[in-house]
Amino acid sequence: MEIDRYRVWKVCFMRFLMFFLPFAAVGVISIFYTWNRFYTINNLNVLSWVVGVVFLFSISEKRETLLKALLAGAVLSVFCMIAQTYLLFPNLFKSSLTGSDAIALSERVVPFSSFINESPLGGFFVTLLPIALYFALLKKNILSVMASLLIFFGLLFSMSRIAIIISFIYFVVLAFLIAKKKLNLSIKSVKSTGKNKRKILTLFFVTILTYVLLILPLYGAWGEGKQNKSLQRIHERMMHRIKYFPEHLSTLDSRTSLWGVGIDAFSLKPLVGYGPGAYDNAYRKFYSGGLYSQHAHSSILKIIVETGVIGLLSFLFYLYGVTLGLRKLLVNNGIYTFFAISFVSSFIFSILNISFEVPSYLIIFFIFTSVFITDVEKEKLKSANKPVSYIVFCFNYTFGKFLFLYVKGRFGRQINPEWHDC
Repeated sequence: MEIDRYRVWKVCFMRFLMFFLPFAAVGVISIFYTWNRFYTINNLNVLSWVVGVVFLFSISEKRETLLKALLAGAVLSVFCMIAQTYLLFPNLFKSSLTGSDAIALSERVVPFSSFINESPLGGFFVTLLPIALYFALLKKNILSVMASLLIFFGLLFSMSRIAIIISFIYFVVLAFLIAKKKLNLSIKSVKSTGKNKRKILTLFFVTILTYVLLILPLYGAWGEGKQNKSLQRIHERMMHRIKYFPEHLSTLDSRTSLWGVGIDAFSLKPLVGYGPGAYDNAYRKFYSGGLYSQHAHSSILKIIVETGVIGLLSFLFYLYGVTLGLRKLLVNNGIYTFFAISFVSSFIFSILNISFEVPSYLIIFFIFTSVFITDVEKEKLKSANKPVSYIVFCFNYTFGKFLFLYVKGRFGRQINPEWHDC
């Protein structure tokens, strides 16, 4: 029995590596030509963490415990946001700061926990919220429900409009699936009865209503924020975003101008890019004034600028492996439906905002997507699937060999100052 289990784990993880390694290999080979070797190595370090974490997640027999640990971390991030709002920011305002410290403080309006800013924090919450809802609907105990409430509260508090819109859409989708009895929770404690359906729908309405009641006083809409400078600034930012939402929506909050500079950088090195982590170096080369950002605000743009068309194809190859498993596992419904919602939400958010620049976001993205690659083999090992695995292995080997020979021939004998760390 132990041998069979080991064989299952080995086959599942090897299947993940077959789809993931081409994407990682592009980063490894880019060390020879990257514009910023330090950040490239740092990105490779994150990818090594992805491999280790996915391995542990794929072999674990207590996957739900690991997911609960992730949710606990998200809840702690919410408490960090609250502590920053009520303790850190007010005390900083009382300090006499000058120069760059004063500028940095003036830009810190919305609490960001331990993230680079509040935008990817919103994406972090929108990725984990479906899993929290799964446990809330599955267990229906006070801890699961409170975790969902707190994570949704953190999502709203991050003021990420993209994350809020995405969460609203999948709330509607989940409510529709439950109402139409198309969502099988695969548990004995939840039966497909009208009574339980009303309870679940009530949970959604209570969740939304609770957040409305929680978010208003925290944003200072009931007067308390006007007595607290930190809350007052948050309230002003919220009102500004609501007032100018149509204008920001038409321009994607000026992201189109940022993307234009990134596309110009991509056009110079379209095949292999500038190296993972070197987006800021490439951006500064084509920056001509106006709005500036060291982040791509799009996972796709980040990939094509840093790793070129080859990197994009390798990433799409990984997503191809994900979609293959998604189509098969969604038949089972249950938690895979919530994993699918997390995957789609996370991917859409990453296309439109800062995301893959944050290690925790990237690692969680690969954890949740790896489920659809590893669990296909875990469900049932079929001999008919073995030729497909060999084909994928041969493709990976050929792809890696071609990429290595190309980089060696193209850059091996050249000395270009632009390759050195900027």
